[in-house]
Amino acid sequence: MDISMCLKDRINEFWIAVFTKEPDLQFLCNVLLGLLTVPHSSAACECLFSCVRKNVTDQRSTLANQTIEALLVLKSRPNNFTKEWTDDQLDRLKKGEKLHEICNRSNIIHLEKRLCVVGYAVYAVGKALDSIFCKCSGSNDPVEKWPFLDYNVPEKEIISIQIMADQLLLIHSKMGISFLDPQSLELVLIQMGQKGSLTLTEDSMVILGNFEVFSVLGTKTWQEENKKITHVGLGLNHHLIVMELVSYSISFDCCETMCGLPTCQNTLKLIFSIPMPGVPVEVCFINRSVGFFVSITQHSNCTSYYQEMILQIDYFGKLRGVLPCLGPGPRSFFQCYLHGDSDLQANNREQGQAGSYVYLRDGHDGIIAIRPAM
Repeated sequence: MDISMCLKDRINEFWIAVFTKEPDLQFLCNVLLGLLTVPHSSAACECLFSCVRKNVTDQRSTLANQTIEALLVLKSRPNNFTKEWTDDQLDRLKKGEKLHEICNRSNIIHLEKRLCVVGYAVYAVGKALDSIFCKCSGSNDPVEKWPFLDYNVPEKEIISIQIMADQLLLIHSKMGISFLDPQSLELVLIQMGQKGSLTLTEDSMVILGNFEVFSVLGTKTWQEENKKITHVGLGLNHHLIVMELVSYSISFDCCETMCGLPTCQNTLKLIFSIPMPGVPVEVCFINRSVGFFVSITQHSNCTSYYQEMILQIDYFGKLRGVLPCLGPGPRSFFQCYLHGDSDLQANNREQGQAGSYVYLRDGHDGIIAIRPAM
């Protein structure tokens, strides 16, 4: 065998050529091909761990392992979003189902902000950018819905979709902000609390407006008897919106699910909307009597002059306190109850008091604790 003819090939192609021409070396070639699959460094693993830390935050600490895996698959996609996913990525995303064939057959568009995974279902935006597709595990064909079909508006393009509190699909369109039930694919009615500066459609299904800056800032969930209550903070341009999502389980005697989601009825209430003196960045909900913390900034990018401030706002929309001159986040809010220190109180009545405290990063390589104003 003239091995010199193969020396210009890649190392794996070289050994494949050796095996092809010298069958007696099959065992040696298999060993070497196995060794070639071993990474030469741990850089790829470190990048994966870093990606996990960016996705599993204090505000998203209850993500299921399947959701985390699906998020990592999405993050591993190339920057060229128009490129088709590999078969391996799609198989991992949908447990062996060839989703790319279903997507091609149904004109589903592949864009990072226009696709999300909820339970055992994949939700995506159609190529016309005015419809939502849902493909559940085990079903043959996806379901398509046009949520804004009945609205007489010129702009119905969907900009992005994302999951909100693992309960609803949040749709950001040129028309505004709306919420979609992931099981019925129908828009959810928005009940109005305190009257704010936002405008809703006549059927109270869409928050109207052109929102260039839009994000979910924080959530908090607790259980009350047969219902689950979730408070969600949304940032819309320079407005802070607080929503209350109440989920009532329809059946407790059976484990009836759809696409991995529990069968339940959701009610959504807009508690209030407040204009902020800057862009809201993060929200930490404490309790109903104290309110919540929100960090805001007036800077558009992270420079040496970048600063944030924290506002404490109660559920009546009133300002209770301000903490200025913080550095860049994330804040990594952590709430806990401290029993107090009598020795500190003996020297200073304002120190060592028992109560609820919130620890956070100050953005200057330090950690501070805040006792909310009562």
